[in-house]
Amino acid sequence: MSDAVSAAVSVGAVVLGAIIKLPLTIVVFSGVLITYAERRGAQDTVSTGQLAEELAAR
Repeated sequence: MSDAVSAAVSVGAVVLGAIIKLPLTIVVFSGVLITYAERRGAQDTVSTGQLAEELAAR
């Protein structure tokens, strides 16, 4: 492969990885937050402000 083709393939792979990874990261992070909120809510009544403070402290 020529250097130009190799560079184009590399750039394409990076862009494709970013397109796939960002939404995947958002979904995983959202799932973690929802799971934490559900578990914490089952323990005791908690407001969104309290949840935000607890998560910020971690």
